[in-house]
Amino acid sequence: RQATGDDPGDPRSLDLARVLAVNADVLAAYGDPDLAVSSADLAVRRSLQHGGGDEAHLRRALAVAVAVHAAHGRHDLADQAATVTRRLGPAPAGLPTVLALRQGTPRPPALAVTVATALDAARQRLGRQPPRIGDRAVVRPAVDVELVVPLDRVLVPLGPGSRSADAATRLGGTLARTAAELLPLDLARGARLGLEAHALLAGASRLESEALRYQLPSLGPVWAAVLLVCSRQAEADGDPELAMDLAAWAGGVAEQLFPATLVDREARTVAVDVLDHHGRLLALHGEPDRARDATLAAARLRAMS
Repeated sequence: RQATGDDPGDPRSLDLARVLAVNADVLAAYGDPDLAVSSADLAVRRSLQHGGGDEAHLRRALAVAVAVHAAHGRHDLADQAATVTRRLGPAPAGLPTVLALRQGTPRPPALAVTVATALDAARQRLGRQPPRIGDRAVVRPAVDVELVVPLDRVLVPLGPGSRSADAATRLGGTLARTAAELLPLDLARGARLGLEAHALLAGASRLESEALRYQLPSLGPVWAAVLLVCSRQAEADGDPELAMDLAAWAGGVAEQLFPATLVDREARTVAVDVLDHHGRLLALHGEPDRARDATLAAARLRAMS
């Protein structure tokens, strides 16, 4: 985004519009709706600068803009996006968007539940003040079109580099601990914070955060525990793919906790619960060998208790 700037003549600008549209669709289905609609609005602007650009991706972004703006009472913005959609004419036959697929399930995404509303719930119910990066809040109004992916919460104020990687670790850890406390009181908002924490910690890992490497024994148990709760909820909601993905991540974190699991009872308890859950899902998914490995690993840890 920084590389292309606001130059509509840059050939990369249309590519960015496509990426932003896909990002918006996935985030609307599974992530923070504020990030999703910021990404969608930016994708629409970029596409229209190119005379509509790639119509399929433009329609994808417009669908997110209509749904999320309407869910938050911004009906003027939703109507604008709907007007552009109508001007495109009837949609050609094709695969449904990620958001449309999730909206067609018994438990559609909670588009009104954002990281901002979840942090507000944590402030009211737990007395937790929202985290900040320096003097900046980690949430921004969606209409500012400033943050479009979770890591933007640290990359926008700090820029790329080791400082932002370690800041992602600290922010992810804070959100994970807050989620663990909020989940028993408010499942929807606790899960929103939990998944955002996961995105930040996974991003910190990709950025090779030294803080994450050294703090994993303390951060890992709450990260894995929150993923476990979210995976179980996804399974209960009839979303086996999401449940498996989160369980696999939780299992990976649990494996990285060794050797802390040998001496830390909390880490060992979380790891056992995660491995049991992941093993059961693997068995249901038709992967008996991997399921057996997870079950045996859980049994070995359980024997140490």
